[in-house]
Amino acid sequence: MHAKLSKFPRAAIHTAVLTALAAVGGCATEPQRVSTPVRNAPTSIPASAERFASHQQFALQPYFKALYIEGEHNAVLNFEYLGLAALENEEYETAAKAFDAAINRIETVYANNPSAQKAKSLFAEEKVKDFKGEPYERAMAYYYRGLLYTRAGDYQNARASFLSAEAQSMMSERESFQSTFGLMDYLAGWASHCAGEDSKADEFAQRAARLQPDPFRSLNARVDFVGLVDVGTGPRKVGTGRYHERLSFESGGEPLSFRVGEVANARLSSFALGADINWQAKSRGGRPVDAILNGKAVWKGATEDTSEALKNAGFAATETGSYSGNQAMMEAGEIGFLVGIAGNLLSHTMTPVADTRTWQSLPSGIALVTGEPQGALTPQLKMLVDGNSSTIATTLNARVGKCSIAWGRIGPGVTASLRFVSNPVAAEGKHERDNRQFRSILESTFASVGAAPLSASATNLGERR
Repeated sequence: MHAKLSKFPRAAIHTAVLTALAAVGGCATEPQRVSTPVRNAPTSIPASAERFASHQQFALQPYFKALYIEGEHNAVLNFEYLGLAALENEEYETAAKAFDAAINRIETVYANNPSAQKAKSLFAEEKVKDFKGEPYERAMAYYYRGLLYTRAGDYQNARASFLSAEAQSMMSERESFQSTFGLMDYLAGWASHCAGEDSKADEFAQRAARLQPDPFRSLNARVDFVGLVDVGTGPRKVGTGRYHERLSFESGGEPLSFRVGEVANARLSSFALGADINWQAKSRGGRPVDAILNGKAVWKGATEDTSEALKNAGFAATETGSYSGNQAMMEAGEIGFLVGIAGNLLSHTMTPVADTRTWQSLPSGIALVTGEPQGALTPQLKMLVDGNSSTIATTLNARVGKCSIAWGRIGPGVTASLRFVSNPVAAEGKHERDNRQFRSILESTFASVGAAPLSASATNLGERR
């Protein structure tokens, strides 16, 4: 026996379906899509971009060209690429200016104040959004800025940067979560120790231990040497779901096996994996997420397809009503089934494609080494990468006051990011006025690179608890 559509609820069905389909029709000609630049074809480089980039270090010129050509829409992402590439190339002032520029734009939307909350609500409604990044990406921008502050001996701003990194890791477009980024608390504690505030050092170290007992339960922040080494290839973003509307995360590659190969001018006390960036990307508040949909987490095992559920429930109700002779149930099921179909069509045209622009040069993890300097020279690390027996030396090595820091990278780094900036996508013409202003600021910001000390480009972030 098959269910048959009853004659009675025609007006109700007709009205419900027309209502849904009218909404589809109203949006069908202008579906909401998030524009994601595709860097898969060579783009001619304008002479103005060539001139602008020609004044910079040769290895960084592709990053400056991408910044200039792509404009404000991709500015945060391109500043992050430039900042990390400059850090690896020991161009510390350029790195500081690039991360400051990225952070200023992030703060516009994601600061912890009413103005930013208002901006965030407006930002979330835009059909095509300027890149600001997912929580883990924004956190890493502050992390690298904190490293640069420690190199300059500005431990107060270093602490503020690390705390801001933790705050960003908790804050998504529409939700906030508990922190799981214990490394940032630990580094805030270490910066406090270097600033002569050991009580704060203990406070932040204890907080790191509560958030991540392994490895921070056994680590003391009152050490005078910290080494940080980025390892591996970071997470990727992919669009999943029927219409690629769900933002999902994949690990960038197999974890590298590594260990401390050699240390100069320091006695080590601990070595651990301080942060798993792949985990930071794929979780919220310590819980794994399946995807991000419309700015909200979709938890593992959950379903949110209301239209499909309505359609299935409507069909089941119609079947049951038909078998039992319950006319009212049949009529309700018919409406639910048809409105569910219309809802599927509506979601097809209205759901934005996930924005999968990704900061591709991030690591999969951060190794943490602690200890005490020995003698007057600056400590340096060499990390041994197992499998091919190669050693990687840290490229940032600094000592200011009693504290020393070393930072380096195991993994693709600059070579990975170059292929994403080498073929920039021209900014949309309708934003040309904004982009002219952006390029003017860009030229003035980087015109004096190398002429002023690092501290001249520092931005006082203020501390966040």
